[in-house]
Amino acid sequence: MEKNDAYFMERAFMLAAQAKDEDVLINPKVGAVYVKDGHILAEGYHRGFGQLHAEYDALKDTNLSVEGATVYVTLEPCAHDDLYPSCTKLLIEKNVKRVVIASLDPNPIEDGDGVAALSAAGIAVTTGVLSEKNKALNAAYFGRF
Repeated sequence: MEKNDAYFMERAFMLAAQAKDEDVLINPKVGAVYVKDGHILAEGYHRGFGQLHAEYDALKDTNLSVEGATVYVTLEPCAHDDLYPSCTKLLIEKNVKRVVIASLDPNPIEDGDGVAALSAAGIAVTTGVLSEKNKALNAAYFGRF
């Protein structure tokens, strides 16, 4: 099987689906996979309310460089600082090459800011890969906005 964007995004969804509604509460279920040269370098998911976002969770136990990697994430990386610096800042700092996103975040606090910041930093961004699957997985989250 050829490993393309849909292949790696499916992996991100498998991770996101491990989160339980009672753990994420009002937050979405999000998975992230860092890939370079067709190989997965790191992966993670948002495990619960107040815990690391998927992009950070994937890197918490590795010292591998993800510079030049493509990141597959089921929801637009956040652009605002909260308990942790924004995921967008993390991806820019790590000097990833490309970010593939299933769905833009419908939360007005994001409003496409993550995609805009990544693009402004020279990172290639692809959106809409398996978007409907994300809307089904996170129906309650998308229904709030």
